[in-house]
Amino acid sequence: MQQAHQLAGTIMEQSRNEILERTKRREHAEMGERICISGKNTHSPSIIESQVMNAMPDQCFLNTIVLSDCTSHCTHNKSLHVYADISEDSQASIPDIKTIISSHVKTNHKETCSEFVVFSGSIKKYKDSSGEYMRFKLRDDFLSGRLNESVLYHWKSYDCDTDSIFEDTDETCQCCYGTPQTKPLSTKSFNVLWEWYIETPLVCQILFEIFINQRSLKRADETKQFLKKKYTRLYMQYDSFLNILNKRYCGILQDKSTQELSMNYHSLSAVFNLTSAGGLTQSLTTAEQKLKDMANSENTYFNTYLKKYALTYETSAGESTEKVCVRDCVLVLMMDNLVRLKKHADPDPGESRSMQICTLPITIKGIPKDALECVNWHDADCEACVDIICKCKQDKVLNSSDVDNLLIHLTTKQQSGFNDFKKLVTFGYSDIWKAVLKGNLTFG
Repeated sequence: MQQAHQLAGTIMEQSRNEILERTKRREHAEMGERICISGKNTHSPSIIESQVMNAMPDQCFLNTIVLSDCTSHCTHNKSLHVYADISEDSQASIPDIKTIISSHVKTNHKETCSEFVVFSGSIKKYKDSSGEYMRFKLRDDFLSGRLNESVLYHWKSYDCDTDSIFEDTDETCQCCYGTPQTKPLSTKSFNVLWEWYIETPLVCQILFEIFINQRSLKRADETKQFLKKKYTRLYMQYDSFLNILNKRYCGILQDKSTQELSMNYHSLSAVFNLTSAGGLTQSLTTAEQKLKDMANSENTYFNTYLKKYALTYETSAGESTEKVCVRDCVLVLMMDNLVRLKKHADPDPGESRSMQICTLPITIKGIPKDALECVNWHDADCEACVDIICKCKQDKVLNSSDVDNLLIHLTTKQQSGFNDFKKLVTFGYSDIWKAVLKGNLTFG
């Protein structure tokens, strides 16, 4: 009994430490998936904004600050753009606010600010339901001229390379993200064998592995796949026990199961009641809230258009792997007409059991500008760089006559096919089609 009590105490202590460790690893992984902005390095805008607000004196008139990075239209070196909101009748303090922000960003984050835009009360409407500011929507509305009447002060620098010691390294800022001492725990890079053998406490491994059937292990054709399935179940069970110890804790596999179940479901509420009660997933309310957070317009904008992903593609020099985003690519609009089949489990009288729904999905893809496909677009004697508009690339402005000729008027081959079709459906009576096209044909 004494040995059992000591073993239970050891498992309890290590399990509490494991909850803290896994929570820190999850937070570190979530930091890397949040919205970031790029100057000479990669920064967390929310952290810089919080630091700047704390650096302001007590009697400062600054209400809030929103940061963004450069766009493809910027001609200066990589830097940060500042959008600030001040109190009314406090324009005299703008130079001091600008100096404090520039000094803090330059001293702590080794970045320069190329633009300052000051408003008075106009930024509040860009706060979403979670309390975060929609920085990209604010920036796009300002660049499109929708906020010109609300601007109190606008300063822009066309040469940000004022300090040569700040090199463009494209690394994460240590002041924003720190120097992580732990390995991030994310569903995108989750390896159950590593997590079980290396990260799980040894005493828990020994206790749980007793339940693996040794005979089944010997008969297994693929030992690694067999153990991977077993360890996944054991890892999930251990996470469930940690959730019993601390109800606020949610394991990574439970989180992944919650996301999959909330996207693919039948009888959703009943399934979630069973799985959440057993500790396999989170509750339905939590799953719905996470879906709403993932569908946030700012996160979608950033992850789809601005975030850089590793891509392997062919260049004129051979195969290359680079981090690219859609903004830095040549956009290709793809349209495809699809037919989706919808089935009825209990059709109404007179209706068919299945129904075809025509859809027209629109897909936007990006091709890196130095990809072999883009290089082949240039003529053999073209000496221009891929980033410069050369003589091979000419924009043609379409007018009404061009649209009429391309979309409305039929070609000779199309007109011949149309005439054959009219003969088939009217049994040779072409006068019927003439009446249809003129609109004089009526049906009683």
